[in-house]
Amino acid sequence: MISRLRVIAAIATAMVLLASPALATHSWSVYHFPSDNLSPTVTGETSLADVGDVVADWAGLPTSIQPSYEASGSGDIKVVAKRGNPNWIGLAQIKIDSAGHILEGKVTLNSAYANYDNGIGTANIWKHVLCQEVGHILGLQHSPEDTCMNDAFETLGMYTTPGGHDLQQLNLIYDGHLDATSGTSDPDDGAGGPDCNKNANAKKCRNGAGQWITLHVLSMPPGAIGR
Repeated sequence: MISRLRVIAAIATAMVLLASPALATHSWSVYHFPSDNLSPTVTGETSLADVGDVVADWAGLPTSIQPSYEASGSGDIKVVAKRGNPNWIGLAQIKIDSAGHILEGKVTLNSAYANYDNGIGTANIWKHVLCQEVGHILGLQHSPEDTCMNDAFETLGMYTTPGGHDLQQLNLIYDGHLDATSGTSDPDDGAGGPDCNKNANAKKCRNGAGQWITLHVLSMPPGAIGR
């Protein structure tokens, strides 16, 4: 009887391990950089966060997508800071072509929260925010694990770098891809992002001249600035 239980337990464990890659997928719809631009340049300087440090963390992952940093220039992903309403602290936007290839990306940090500290440290908060928004533009959705792609408010500033979960998903999206992505996502799960697979004509999914698609807004609870 004991041996039989051990066999059943081993089979159950194997099934969980085999299922884990599918459960781990967390990409935005079909958005991704094309195969001829897997070294997108991130540009911009801000006193809120060390942009180069964040880019180095993403480039340090052994994946096909290898972003690089330049303080100035046009670049593929621009990081800017501006004062906005207190409902958000960071956002990620992209422009795409008809196949879902990312042509240009932009991360905006809300300087209204310049001095915000929830007890974890202002520098950690901004690194978490910037790391997450860059990750979204690279093609990732949120993750519940100990990575900067964790968007729970109570973890803000706790996770400032990408992790193994992000590495796995980037490899699913970019390794050997030819104008396609193997990543899957459900934009209806509350994580944000327009569901362009179901309705390509939705307002946020149209690629009009000069139009930005907002991938993600990192929200803040009411009264957060005054805490």
